[in-house]
Amino acid sequence: MENHYFFLIKTAWAFARHHRTTMVVVYVMFVIANLIAMSEPLVLGLFLNKLQEGGDDLLHMSILYLGFYASLEFFFWIFHGNARVMERQIGFDIVRNFKEQLFKEVASLPLKWHKDHHSGGVVSRIEKATKALNGFTQDSYIFIETIVRFIVCIVAFFLILPASGFMALGMGILIVITIFKFDRILISTLKAVNEKIHLSDSTFYDYMSNIMTVITLRLENLARSELVNKINAIFPIWRKNIRVNEVKWFSISMGLALTNFAILIFYIYSETKGGGVIMIGSFIALYQYTSRFIEVFFGLAWKYEQLVWYSTDLKSVNPIRKTFEKMEKKDQTKPPTDWDTITIKNLYFRYEDEKNEKHNLDNINLELKRSLKIAFIGESGSGKSTLMTLLRGLENPNKVKVLIDGKRFETLKSISNWVTLIPQEAEIFENTIEYNVTAGVAHKKTEVVKACELACFNKVLKRLPKGIKTNIKEKGVNLSGGEKQRLALARGLFAGQNSSILILDEPTSSMDTKNELEIYDNLFHEFKDRCIVASVHRLHLLKKFDVIYLFDGGKLIERGNFELLKKNEMFQKIWKIYEKSLKSE
Repeated sequence: MENHYFFLIKTAWAFARHHRTTMVVVYVMFVIANLIAMSEPLVLGLFLNKLQEGGDDLLHMSILYLGFYASLEFFFWIFHGNARVMERQIGFDIVRNFKEQLFKEVASLPLKWHKDHHSGGVVSRIEKATKALNGFTQDSYIFIETIVRFIVCIVAFFLILPASGFMALGMGILIVITIFKFDRILISTLKAVNEKIHLSDSTFYDYMSNIMTVITLRLENLARSELVNKINAIFPIWRKNIRVNEVKWFSISMGLALTNFAILIFYIYSETKGGGVIMIGSFIALYQYTSRFIEVFFGLAWKYEQLVWYSTDLKSVNPIRKTFEKMEKKDQTKPPTDWDTITIKNLYFRYEDEKNEKHNLDNINLELKRSLKIAFIGESGSGKSTLMTLLRGLENPNKVKVLIDGKRFETLKSISNWVTLIPQEAEIFENTIEYNVTAGVAHKKTEVVKACELACFNKVLKRLPKGIKTNIKEKGVNLSGGEKQRLALARGLFAGQNSSILILDEPTSSMDTKNELEIYDNLFHEFKDRCIVASVHRLHLLKKFDVIYLFDGGKLIERGNFELLKKNEMFQKIWKIYEKSLKSE
């Protein structure tokens, strides 16, 4: 049977990192605090026995015992209070590290995975797991308290009346077995409930992210009905969970009430059967320990249920983490950052487009070198953009051989950290120009200005009222398609300022010829020590590139400089089509 507590502890330990020693100290302090708290019935019992026995100087004895009894609360808080402060601080760091790691893993997964997994469902899983780990790490003292107090109660029963210890231990084992049997049913229902919740969250996310379409097409009622149906689908499983849970609590309550009755009656019987005297202190101590024993088991049942919830919710992200781990294991070798030549051989990739039509990249071979300027040309659908996503590591090819300065690597992931891909689509945030360039990343103002200059967006900045602080939503700020593309290009150049490979997937397609030429001149001058790979639509730019790759139908047809490709029949055909398009403009 799986131990939910140790699974949660193991996860917390993994993400505690440099706080692990402090974590151990905190748990030891909680153990000491609970040992102090559980000594209260013993001290009170000894005092009452002494009081019952009588003797000289009862006042002095009472002051000593009651003073010590009162001081226990102080010493309890010395350990418990300080441990709680440290526990919650560590818990914050654990959850932060956990969420940071999840973001890293999700951001590292290939595009195909993201296409196959709804963003709303992914967010729902991450939020559930994060809340579960936060709930556990912020209040882990509760579980230590339960364990320590259970052990102390059993030991106390054996010390006061050995037979009651066996009774409590036997009934305790029986109740624990009962809890586990019920929770086995509850776990299966919780997993089913979570999956249904992920589906309803995905639907809600869909409608909210496309709310303008929903309102414009008057789909509010249909959308609301669909969402309610998804939520209602949770209820049958949830209802079963509720009923099983209440039967579990009834069984536990009856078992504990019977245990309490049996222990106290047996103590009275054993003390009086031979004409003995019941010591009030011992009886009170036994009664308090049986009361705490009942509290412990109620706590155990409730806290174990919490553990099940936390554990199940935390495992919501297992599909994400396992996919990432599997991907990471494929290539553990770290490539050199000071590379000179990257050779890619025999690359094959089979994929489906948005219309579910199948395409292939077939036996692609290319070479990347520092300072080399490479152009990709070919008709739409020839495989240029797909190859660029592979170079960035956003998809995994079915087969490839990668050599970095002659050393073999297993996947293109080995070079992905050096690559920045700047796409054609100009996604703009409804925020300031500065935020659109940096996406909220820490930066220097000079870096933003530099990126805008390279992308020729500085011309646009001059007419904006607040420069880079201008908000896109402000009245009078109307950016054209070409200006938006320049802003998106500035963001890509900011992100890629430390990348040794820059990949441009037609990021200037909506710009005029003058700005486009100026931008490429800027890039080739600023990044002369980088490898630049660009998908080129306007063929007048080709003379600026060192090497040109010609694609058709997912195959590499020809490679060489501009003068060499001019002799290729297919290139001549593409050039004629391009010249005709210029005349028609």
